[in-house]
Amino acid sequence: MPALAGVQFKPSDKVQYFDSNGIDLAVGERVIVETWSGEREGVVVIAPEQVLRSDLLGPMNAILRKVKST
Repeated sequence: MPALAGVQFKPSDKVQYFDSNGIDLAVGERVIVETWSGEREGVVVIAPEQVLRSDLLGPMNAILRKVKST
């Protein structure tokens, strides 16, 4: 099972789960994720180590990279 991370695109959006793709992530980090409509930027709201168990099935879209802070 892939390590999942919860990401929100806007504070009012529902949390969506993505394969962390082996990237070390922490809550509050900005990331680029692969979605059905292309790449989008979001914020990690649930780190992979916080997801203890998941009933999500099938292939998951991946987190592609962290957004570099300026």
